[in-house]
Amino acid sequence: MKGWLISNALFILLVIFWSFWHREYSSPAIVVGKTFAVIAVILFIINVNMYFIFLIIRKSKTKGIKKTLALFSRKMMKFHVPIAITATALICIHAIIMISFHPLEIIDIKKLSGILAILILSVHLFSGWLRRKKASGFRRLFHLRMAFIFLTFFLIHIFI
Repeated sequence: MKGWLISNALFILLVIFWSFWHREYSSPAIVVGKTFAVIAVILFIINVNMYFIFLIIRKSKTKGIKKTLALFSRKMMKFHVPIAITATALICIHAIIMISFHPLEIIDIKKLSGILAILILSVHLFSGWLRRKKASGFRRLFHLRMAFIFLTFFLIHIFI
């Protein structure tokens, strides 16, 4: 458990370091946009970690760990949707700021990966809405797969 928390903390520090180190900015607004994006990444990581908590609950043989994580996950799931909405709003603000300072006339791989990540996020949010309306095994798996596809594309966007 400690290893998982440490790896999450190291990942967040890596994202912060990668986002702000040795980059020249033409405006403080770009720094604000990147800060919103980093906060959104932290919120998305919190939501993605819910999958791993449920995985540990399913796979663990220790009853105490299962009980503790089940209680924790029950409380955390109340915040899953608000965290996702907040992170999405921050990503939208980030996109608006970046587009206003870096027009779309010049398309590079960073912009393309960001646009693709937002499109995948839209499908993911729609799948979450469908799952909330009527839960089924297919909708759960589709939402889960879209979460990891989105995670992959936003990681590509961050580290390009």
